[in-house]
Amino acid sequence: MMNLLPLKYLFGPVAQPLESQAQREDHSTSRLGEGKRNALPAGPVRLLMARERLCPRDQGPLREQTAKGQEGDFRLDICPTCHGAWFDQGEVTKASGDQDIERLIVMGAKTPTGLTCPNCAAKMSSRGVGTVRVDACTKCRGVWFDAGELKEAARTLGGGLADASLTLAGLDGFERTTHMARSAFVPSPNWKSLLTPPEERTDSKDVR
Repeated sequence: MMNLLPLKYLFGPVAQPLESQAQREDHSTSRLGEGKRNALPAGPVRLLMARERLCPRDQGPLREQTAKGQEGDFRLDICPTCHGAWFDQGEVTKASGDQDIERLIVMGAKTPTGLTCPNCAAKMSSRGVGTVRVDACTKCRGVWFDAGELKEAARTLGGGLADASLTLAGLDGFERTTHMARSAFVPSPNWKSLLTPPEERTDSKDVR
């Protein structure tokens, strides 16, 4: 008896139904939607998430750390070489529990420094706060502290470091910077009194 071959060998592969234009558009839209879901988040929080953030002082890569603030955890980016620290917009508020402190720092930064913002690459400006000099980006509203300035802020503006050598003994560079960042923003009247412009201050003599 003759063996019968399957039809596909006689007539070739069965043609698949053509995809309609509407189906192709649906698939394209689906793929586009997947791309959107996988896209980087927008907004001012981390403008340069796609590449490394660099220290404005020595251009080395910054390392992210998290610390406990007055309004939950706050994030800062620390330079492993100079131990300066970058606070994104909103992080000083979390650290201090007072949004006016962050607002006044950025608003008063008017002296150009030539330093490049680690977040958006704009040029930063600085302002004095007592004996502390703070750099801020008026574009993305982040704040940069050199290591010495952060230590001075912890000593004179925030909760203070009564004995820095004792308090910071045994801590590595990242832990030391994180500790100073927490101490700098322990609730204190010093920040607000030094940041508030004279015309906005309330003279106690006028209070009845």
